Formats: sequence, structure tokens, C-alpha cells
Amino acid sequence: MASAQPALLLSIDFEDWHQLVHRSARAPDWDAQGPALERQTRPCSTCSTSSVQKATFFFLGMTVRRYPELAREIASRGHEPACHGFAHERVFRQTREEFAGDVGASAR
Repeated sequence: MASAQPALLLSIDFEDWHQLVHRSARAPDWDAQGPALERQTRPCSTCSTSSVQKATFFFLGMTVRRYPELAREIASRGHEPACHGFAHERVFRQTREEFAGDVGASAR
């Protein structure tokens, strides 16, 4: 009896590096769309091999707000959406109330 190959699990953080770095540097354009996220996400969202059919995308709320069409396209391809928070704040630095607010903002 041949052994079955284990399923390959894939998770991807959907966040815009440009957005995060520029926000921390307090740049005035921190929330502007950059060219890289869409270019880098498309190959991941269209993946379909014998090992990987669907991935889990951990959506950062502030990035989804900036790229709603791309987030909808990913979900429409059958990938599993998951919460990565809203503002990429470190959980261990948040109070329970701040954490609940961050996750709640991401779900809106």
C-alpha cells in the first residue's frame, strides 16, 4: 500500500510592508498604496498545485481597508480568511480591551 503524501499547509500574512514601515516612521504618505503588495500577492492567491489548493491568508485590517478589491479576490478564490488584527500592534503590549478593539476593528 502506497503511503499518502501529507497535505501541504500554507499561510500568508496579508500586510503591506511599505504601510507598516512608513507608519512607524510617521511618514505623511504611510497609508498610500504601494506597488509591491498586489504584485507579490497575486502569485500566492492563484496558486493551485497537487499539494496546495488553498491557503490561509491572515488579513491585517488596515491593509484590507487600503486594498479591499485584492482581499475580496483572494477570498473569492476560496482561500481561508483569518484575522491578523487591525493595526499590527504587538499583542503582549496591549491590554485586553485594546486587543479586543484591535480585533474588532479588523472584523469590520
